[in-house]
Amino acid sequence: MDRETDDTYLKNKERKKMVEKIRIEYPRQTAIVEEIKQCREKSKYSREPRCMFIYGRPGVGKSTIKDIFIEKCIAEMSDKGKSNELPILSMNAPVQATTKSLVSHMLLALGDPAYEKGTKQSMSARVETMMRKKGIEIIILDEFQRFIDFRSNRVLREVAETLTIFMNNTRIPMVLIGLPMAKEVFNNEEYLARRFLLQKEITPFQWRTEADKQEFINFLAMIENSLSLGERSHLYGEEMAFDIHRATDGIAHYVMALIKESFELAIESGSERISSAFLAKVFDEQLRNVFKSRANPFMLSIKTEKDKQTGNIEQAMKEQRNGKKERNNKNIGEILRA
Repeated sequence: MDRETDDTYLKNKERKKMVEKIRIEYPRQTAIVEEIKQCREKSKYSREPRCMFIYGRPGVGKSTIKDIFIEKCIAEMSDKGKSNELPILSMNAPVQATTKSLVSHMLLALGDPAYEKGTKQSMSARVETMMRKKGIEIIILDEFQRFIDFRSNRVLREVAETLTIFMNNTRIPMVLIGLPMAKEVFNNEEYLARRFLLQKEITPFQWRTEADKQEFINFLAMIENSLSLGERSHLYGEEMAFDIHRATDGIAHYVMALIKESFELAIESGSERISSAFLAKVFDEQLRNVFKSRANPFMLSIKTEKDKQTGNIEQAMKEQRNGKKERNNKNIGEILRA
């Protein structure tokens, strides 16, 4: 490998790392992050903690909202000179949750080295004590659907009641995140449901109204602006945006995976733009596993791009015959290099 090739490889490796770190925050997410913030602030002076339930199908960005909120809270504490203090207890619900496994996970998240030791009562008491000492102001519990026994489809009532007890004893607000099926917990636990009057569903991007289309187009524009490419790919053009929506059902996780993988293909091939050919390849190799019977939405766009190139070459040749040789040579060279 010569020096130039080696430098290109290292540069592309860094570009891939940067793209993997991209996280896009769009207005719907910003609004929910703000509501989580309000839960935290209003609970400081309200009689009861202000709690919230966020739900949606896999891949729509529920956990991303949690990550955005935590990042903003870290920045806020850093500005106050308290970068080592984070007033958030964030964790995933344990698989096949029991009261003891839930409390043990909370102790682990709080940094207790003996998180598995003790009775349920003593462990619960330690959780409350540690939360007060650490100044915890909000609890975020992800994968809330695990409070339903997948074998019997029954709500794990004792575990749900444990959450209610924690909220009653500490008055710390809680944000629960899970799949739509987790709503069944509230249908069976009236006391818990009363605490979680604020419920927000995260849905995929839609392509019905003009407002829907514009939201998705804006999302794609934010993604493209985050890519370190030398040329515009115009992912946010209406036709391309429609193809991307058809390829992903507007599910944020699939959109990001499609574009990130296409970005890698582009730079590995020496291109500085994401073409329909790269998107089509990623769809067939990866998203095809999800959308098994769906026709590749990008195949027609590939044909259109080739037709445009052919048309441009024919136009350039016509201009050459008209004596515009210098301009024609430049255009053909650019097209052939594309």
